[in-house]
Amino acid sequence: MDEILCVMVTCSNEYIVQDQIESILWGIKHPINIIVVNDGNKNFSFKDKNIYVIKPKGKIHHASKVGFKANEGLAWAIKNELPFKFAMIMDDDALILGKGLENFAFDIFKNKKIGMIAVKDDIKANSAYSNANKIENYNKFVYEWTGKKNFEIPNEFAFYAVNFQSYELIKTLYQNGILESEKEIWPYPCETFQTIFTKIFGFKIHYHGQYPNDLLPPLYVMHHGSVRPEDPRKISNKFLVHHSIRQIKNVKESLIRSYYKKIRKLKHL
Repeated sequence: MDEILCVMVTCSNEYIVQDQIESILWGIKHPINIIVVNDGNKNFSFKDKNIYVIKPKGKIHHASKVGFKANEGLAWAIKNELPFKFAMIMDDDALILGKGLENFAFDIFKNKKIGMIAVKDDIKANSAYSNANKIENYNKFVYEWTGKKNFEIPNEFAFYAVNFQSYELIKTLYQNGILESEKEIWPYPCETFQTIFTKIFGFKIHYHGQYPNDLLPPLYVMHHGSVRPEDPRKISNKFLVHHSIRQIKNVKESLIRSYYKKIRKLKHL
């Protein structure tokens, strides 16, 4: 059975991290290695030999730290020769709700030209892009990072909170110094970074749904923006992952975690 990788960046407490890991191991049935990029002040470790905890270096100054620190986890996997067909990258407030999410990704990655699967970001709805839409600015930074001139900057971006990346894409980015660059400036959201460099190296992005009004199962993935995510208990059970359980109006994250912990135990019986 093919192996997969999960990379999760967190600065949360051990209870949340443990709950995240439990949900991943419950929902993913293929062999999996999990890299926890611990960006918090508390240290923790796990007995499972397939769970690795690393500390990010974090040299890049940018608008959205999580995606860049996830890239450090991906680089660590390549350097340490972890076997995987693709990686699932997720924030620590994206919870696995059901089983079989990896089958969705395996099916799409049968097309070897696809390097990334993600929900399409709505740049009009995301204020983080308000000062990040000048093509000449993007081209300046693309040239500094790659030496490529006049790259056609896309007008749509892949939302990073939950996404999937092929081994081939990750290895290509690593070999070209993109995942662990010594450069210190990328002033735009990590969504722009990942989208641009995926396309620069010849890979396609499979957009599955669009935030905020066109979400498609199994990915219920939304921003921490003006449109709040729905309670996962009230959406279709065809959605297998939900982001963000931390931003639901009038519902505490702890309540959602407790509910789905009970669901996992019941479905183990």
